[in-house]
Amino acid sequence: MPRHEVIELMTTLKLAGMRLNYDEIVTAGRRRKRDFEAILCDLLAVEIADKKARSIRYQEKRQLRSLRDDDCQNAGSQRAVCV
Repeated sequence: MPRHEVIELMTTLKLAGMRLNYDEIVTAGRRRKRDFEAILCDLLAVEIADKKARSIRYQEKRQLRSLRDDDCQNAGSQRAVCV
């Protein structure tokens, strides 16, 4: 299957981590004469790491937003402007 079709499928499946690292991992795997399963495992590991990193970033943003909202509510009597 041509590279552009693989990348298109990864985009359709929303596999951003695999898509971004595809060329590097496949090239390194071929250079080391690794089999298909080993290369696929590397791609899947990258995708899992990407999803975990995205989840952590989301949780951090959510927590910061919650803290900001709490500060705005506590400062309500002081007429603070919170956006």
